[in-house]
Amino acid sequence: MNSAQLEIRQEKGDNKLKLNEKEYSKDDVGKLLNELTDLKSEKKITALQITLLQQEKAKLQQQYEALYQRHKQETELQQLQHFQTFRNYRQVFERQRVALDQRYRQVLEDAVQDAVYLSSRNNELHDENQNLKLENATLRDRMTILEGASKSKAH
Repeated sequence: MNSAQLEIRQEKGDNKLKLNEKEYSKDDVGKLLNELTDLKSEKKITALQITLLQQEKAKLQQQYEALYQRHKQETELQQLQHFQTFRNYRQVFERQRVALDQRYRQVLEDAVQDAVYLSSRNNELHDENQNLKLENATLRDRMTILEGASKSKAH
């Protein structure tokens, strides 16, 4: 037995002793019976209130659980939406990165081709310039020879 039950038993025993020691009049007994009736009705009301409060507690607990589950589902759904948004972003980013990479590779390839073409063309022009200089020198030599020959005929 716990201490509360022991206290109640002790109080009941004390009440019995008081009843045996004292004589009660009919009015006292009537008052005590009325008080006992009031206490019994209060006990029924209190028990009913406790029952109602327990039912309300159970109802509130169910509402809390339902609200918690709904919140949990909404949070999971929101998290899934965030993940999907991130996946979409990553896909778009990856496509843009690949496109940019391809573009820069193409620009680099074009630049290399242009450099090769310009180098080749520069070599051709350099060779052509050398040939023209050689041809120019040959023509000057001929002109000098022709001028020298025409001056010797004129003397």
